[in-house]
Amino acid sequence: MKKQYNRMVVYLKIVTSQVKCYKRKRSNQYLVTLKKGHEFKPDEDVYIVGKDDFEKIQEDNKFTQKYYQELEALKNDYRIKDYEKLKEETEKRVIAENKLRNKHDHLQERLRVALEEINQQQKVISDLSNRSFFDYMRGRLPESYKQLSEPKK
Repeated sequence: MKKQYNRMVVYLKIVTSQVKCYKRKRSNQYLVTLKKGHEFKPDEDVYIVGKDDFEKIQEDNKFTQKYYQELEALKNDYRIKDYEKLKEETEKRVIAENKLRNKHDHLQERLRVALEEINQQQKVISDLSNRSFFDYMRGRLPESYKQLSEPKK
């Protein structure tokens, strides 16, 4: 059966004494005398543990504490690795987001320029189609057409 340990701190009142045996008629009577300064209350139930058993309990307790310390160290290592992995993923996503923003801004600028050109060409088409008969005869071209023909700065 596997032992399971709860993570709780137990404070023990430890009092050392000796067991004395007295013969009473056909039976033995055992007596444990407590010295002054013990912290037990009258009529309080107490457990008596032999020295060998107490040492085993202390040894198990040390093992358990060491086990939990190692477990905590592993947890912290895992948390650090997990944090570093998340940080790395976040940095990659930030870089990708910045690239997408730059691409979006560039495309927005290209769209703005293309729309300006389309509007200018629509104005030229409108001006050319609305010329009067005399403008046709004299060969006059609208200002918007002249601006379209000029080289851009």
